[in-house]
Amino acid sequence: MSASHPLQPKSMGIYTFFTLEAATLNKASKRGSSRKHAIYIYSRPTESLILCHERSLNKVIVIAGNPAASEQSILADSCNVIMSYFSQDKVSSNRLLYIAISRVFDPQAPLPFGGKKSKPGYAEYSGRNAYSLLEYTISMCFKWYWGCRGPGALQFVVDSVNHALEWHRERDRDFLNELMLKGMKRAGHIEWSKASYVPPALRQEGERDNDVRAVFFTPRRCWVPQTKIQMIVQSAE
Repeated sequence: MSASHPLQPKSMGIYTFFTLEAATLNKASKRGSSRKHAIYIYSRPTESLILCHERSLNKVIVIAGNPAASEQSILADSCNVIMSYFSQDKVSSNRLLYIAISRVFDPQAPLPFGGKKSKPGYAEYSGRNAYSLLEYTISMCFKWYWGCRGPGALQFVVDSVNHALEWHRERDRDFLNELMLKGMKRAGHIEWSKASYVPPALRQEGERDNDVRAVFFTPRRCWVPQTKIQMIVQSAE
């Protein structure tokens, strides 16, 4: 196959596919214009991929599944894998999910989640609870793959899920609280402009009431212990 041929073979783990430059699909496109993404021609049925908890590695991975499985069952099973993976530690699964989302819901993330800072892909999400957030995230990355847009988004979500548990086990509470609140903010589950407190159900194990901190999402963020806030309020009375 010559280097000038529009179909370029690539390999990524269990994936084998060909990239078709978007410019070849639109002859009317201006010369030198940049493409947003490529079209992929897969060498295996796209429906055959599914998420799995690889216990020997203690990681979520992408594997080849049952080619006859429906899209609905693939999405449901993959959501269950992630919730089961997050449930192995004494911490809320939702806390770990929001930590993972802080990485996925970012303008620098691959499409369909990233994009322009003023209007990233994740801005279309409108759910109001953690499980709807998981369903949306899994649905979008699989549909992006099934729509011949490549496995990048799917692998990025899987990496973010694995990072969330790894970071949790490093026990940097302040760092994790900031990531979790950032994920909640970008999902629209807390307000951006107000100080946000870690809800009791989403606290790290062993975190006490007087350890709870407020996070101010302003150009210069600062951490303020709740006890100090109470002292300030009392002195003002």
